[in-house]
Amino acid sequence: MRTIKFRAKSLESGEWVSGDLIRTPAHPSVKVSIIQDNVVIPVEESTIGEYTGLSDHKGRDVYEGDLVRIPETAFNAEIIGDVRYVRDGFHVVSRRSGASYGLDYVLSTSRHNDGLQFGEVIGNIHQES
Repeated sequence: MRTIKFRAKSLESGEWVSGDLIRTPAHPSVKVSIIQDNVVIPVEESTIGEYTGLSDHKGRDVYEGDLVRIPETAFNAEIIGDVRYVRDGFHVVSRRSGASYGLDYVLSTSRHNDGLQFGEVIGNIHQES
């Protein structure tokens, strides 16, 4: 069973936080918060991304809204794309072509000249690196 958690940017510190997502109707100026380590943190609603249940080759959790680089695959040259939920699951949508590839497939089967090379998170759509 996959872990359900979310990531968003804190309204107070500007830092990225992850945890359980809650609606906060008691606070009229804050619509959504994340509970992290039993602390309620108000977040920017537009930055919320769901955890995909997958990690990149460096062990970083992959969230909806992440920017991912896949070095080279059997079906394409390097792919840089956004992680999105599309119809039936999480996909990487190429910034170059708009093509959509299943996230679990491209994170585990990308190839490089010297062997298997896994994809990695290089930023997110809210704060690209």
